[in-house]
This record gives sequence, C-alpha cells and structure tokens, in this order.
Amino acid sequence: MTRAFTYLAVVLVFGLGIFFTLQAGRDLPAPATVAKADTRTAALGTVAAAQPSTSLFANIESHLEEPLPRLLVQLIVIVAMARDSSG
Repeated sequence: MTRAFTYLAVVLVFGLGIFFTLQAGRDLPAPATVAKADTRTAALGTVAAAQPSTSLFANIESHLEEPLPRLLVQLIVIVAMARDSSG
C-alpha cells in the first residue's frame, strides 16, 4: 500500500511540475530571433542549399546543435544506461 502511495505521490508531484511549467511558458514573449529569421528568408525568396561537410564528425556535430537530434541522443543514452544498470 505504501509503495502505491509513493508512486502516486511522485507522479502527482512531477505531473504538477510539468503542468505549472507549461502554464508559465505561455506567458513568455516570443523570441526576437524568430522574427528576424523570417524577414530575412522572405527577402531572399529561396533558402541557400547547405554545403556538404568534409568530416563525418563535423557533420554529426552540426546536426547535434538542433533540438530533435539532441533529444534523441539523450533518450538513447537514458535507455542504454537503464538497460546497463538493470542487471
């Protein structure tokens, strides 16, 4: 019984933390860099193609600067560490 209560308490605390974080994020102003990037792209009309990378590591490093690949790497590391530590 205490294990179920502990589980529910932890889920409730973290769920409320996520909820209040998202609510606080709604009040944040939009980043100023987004508006500048949109006007520059609209002025150019087309986006220049990316140059190929000469190094594999430079290519991987440039891709890891974006949020989605960084999230996927974090997820892979978490799963790998959980599998390693579980036995």
